Amino acid sequence: MAEAARQECHAARQRPHGRLLTTVPLTAQITQLMNSLPPAQRARPWAIVDLQGRLQGRYKLRPSLGDIGLALRALGWVRVRNWTHSGGGRRLWRVPA
Repeated sequence: MAEAARQECHAARQRPHGRLLTTVPLTAQITQLMNSLPPAQRARPWAIVDLQGRLQGRYKLRPSLGDIGLALRALGWVRVRNWTHSGGGRRLWRVPA
């Protein structure tokens, strides 16, 4: 019985989609998220970690920050820095106009 369980576990690892949590691309997730928000929230600058908490990763619970950045650039988002005293040089992302 233990051998059968071990073989099943091995077979599940061999399947390419055995560990996928989602098949929805990040660009589609970001577009869907922005369409679900009111216009005032949609137009504000976003920190990448704020977006990370609202998105779902492909193999892990949350996507990596690098993958989110690539998806945002693909959608035309622009990265800006907040150099005000209260902003402290934070990197923010803006929705394309």
